[in-house]
Amino acid sequence: GEFYEIILERYGKKSNIITSARSPEEWQALFPDPILGNSSLDRLAHSSYQILMEGESIRKQNRPK
Repeated sequence: GEFYEIILERYGKKSNIITSARSPEEWQALFPDPILGNSSLDRLAHSSYQILMEGESIRKQNRPK
């Protein structure tokens, strides 16, 4: 798929920032082709850093009342 092509093209050359409300364990189910999904996730995880943010949404704090 298209996501795989982007990851393949950038792998080892450029950085990627990916944000998601889903945990990485849930990502595999989002790929229609499990082989391309595994390959994409392997490339992403190879030299990755995960920043996990927890707590109440800042949007709730800043929304007009």
